[in-house]
Order: sequence, then structure tokens, then C-alpha cells
Amino acid sequence: MIITKITNLSYIFLLVFFALKVLFANGENCVEHIYKTLERMNDEERNNSEIKFLFESDESYGTKLLIKTIEELWNSGNYESAINQFSKIEPFITTKDLGLEIHWKEPIKTKSDNRWAQDVRIGNRDSVYAVAFDVHRATGNLFVIALCRDGSNSGWSVNYSTNGGYTWYERYYYTYSYRIKTLSAAIVANHCYVCFSRPAAQNQAYLYRFRATDAQRDSFSNGSYYVEVFSVTSPDSIDEIVLIGDQDDTNTRLYCGAIINDGVLRLLWDDPEAISWSSIATGIADADRGIDICKNVGFSHYWMLISYIDFNHRLRIYGLGYGLFESISNNELIINSGGKDE
Repeated sequence: MIITKITNLSYIFLLVFFALKVLFANGENCVEHIYKTLERMNDEERNNSEIKFLFESDESYGTKLLIKTIEELWNSGNYESAINQFSKIEPFITTKDLGLEIHWKEPIKTKSDNRWAQDVRIGNRDSVYAVAFDVHRATGNLFVIALCRDGSNSGWSVNYSTNGGYTWYERYYYTYSYRIKTLSAAIVANHCYVCFSRPAAQNQAYLYRFRATDAQRDSFSNGSYYVEVFSVTSPDSIDEIVLIGDQDDTNTRLYCGAIINDGVLRLLWDDPEAISWSSIATGIADADRGIDICKNVGFSHYWMLISYIDFNHRLRIYGLGYGLFESISNNELIINSGGKDE
């Protein structure tokens, strides 16, 4: 009898274990409609917000017109009426068709009670799983872009500080009905640039920019509010993105590095207009994770250094100079044997 009970308990345990494993494995696909973010907002947040929806795919004229009506209702203070309108379009769009951006009329200050000893909290959001940080040298303003969970979706916020990091404000928030794999940010000239992977297929690298003085979202010189830095053909997808500027050198260049899921490492550059990116051939096809790039200010040979971890878990470092792109790793430092998920 005791053996039978143990066997039954073991069987139940295994069922629960595999059920949980399937649940968490499919967690990225359990998305919710984007308007749930609006439902969760309190009255103060609603009154302080101005929203805009962005389509991730082509939709009918009628659907776009209804979305425009929802925006106008919300932005004129008719919040419940705006939310109720979603029932009319739910049958016609999928959960992965919409993005929602929120501009705060007044930047939201991080709550002063969110401190641990002398540490300063940045933003009021939790479930953060990626962070990008940079400083605008001319003003001393600090920027933190935080990528976080929003229910079962992903979202990222633009946070800035004008007093050396003692107090922080959220100026902008963007949420999507899918999980964003990777995001990076850098400041050059007079803007903070944010580069992230999209849409649900995660095969495009998009760039937004925000004024370095007040963190307001700004358009590019061609009038657009976004730029596609590059894309890959599905089923390929972007695993990692890193973005840097050269504020400490000429303050005239942006560089974007990326690892594609097939191991290709891409490297691109542009000026602060950021609307016509050029590729730099790397020939690298064994990149697994951990990409990083930095400008080598005051260089004598290589003006940029690129590092990553290859499929054999070894650290690789390359130097980029004028007419040069070559490996400069003389050792075989093994980082770990775990891969991306460890």
C-alpha cells in the first residue's frame, strides 16, 4: 500500500511538472490584447497620458478608422468609452497586431519611498529584464531605457535624470503584444537613440530617438518617427542588439551591432541623422551571444573593438581599423558551457 501511494504521488508530481514546463515554455505566446494596459491605469495616469496605437501589420480602412476614434476618445478624457470600443475590433485583429505608445504630459517621478538604503530606484515599474544606460555629456542628463514585462506582453520606458541620478522621471512608454528579445540605447549629438527588435517575428531592428534635453520623442530629419536599421528574412531572427555613439570622440557617429540566430554578426554605422545606415562586413558566422562594441578613443591601430562569445563558449575579440578587421584574441577563454539560456 505504501509503495502504491508513493507511485501515485510520483505520477501526479510528474504530471504537474510537465504541465508547468509546457506552460512556462509557451509563456511567450500567451499574450493579451494591448488595451489591458489601459484598463490597468489609474485615474491619475489616465489624466496624464496621451496615447497612440501603431499597427504591426496592414489593416482595413474601417479598423484603422475605429482605432483613430479610440485614440480621440481617450485623449479627450473619455477613457471607459475608449476601452469599450475595443470589443468592436477584437474579432478583426490578432493580439500581435497593435503597439501602444504613451506620452506622459508631465513626466512621472519615481516614488521617493522606493529606496533601499542609499540606492536610488529608477522608475516605478517592475519585472525589468533588460536595461540600457547612457549620459548626455553636454548637459549631464542621464538616460535609462528599461525593458520590462507588461502583463504577458513586453514594454519599454524612457527614464531620465537632470540632477546626476538622484531623481528620475519616466517620460515615455511603449508596449507590444509580444516579447521583445533585445534592446539597446546610446546618445550622440542631441538625441538618445533606442534600437530594439520587432515585430512578433523579431526580424527587424527599429530605431526611435528622444531629445537629450527633456526626453521627448522626436522625429528624424525625413519626418518619420522611426527608422529600420536593418532586417533579416524570417525564420531568421535577431537575438541581440548593441548600440553605441561616439560622444567622447567626434560625436558624429552611431554604431549598431547585432547577433542573428544563425550566428551571423552584423555591424552598421550612420551619422546622427540615422536614416541611411551602412554595413561593415565582418565575415563572422559563429556568434552565439554576449555581443559588445566600443569606440577606441585615441587609438593607434584599431578604432573599434568588437567582442562576443562563440558557439564553443569562447570569448572572441576583433579589432576594426582603417582597412582592417581582424581577430585579436590570443587566448581561448571559456566563458561557460551553458549557452543563451543560462
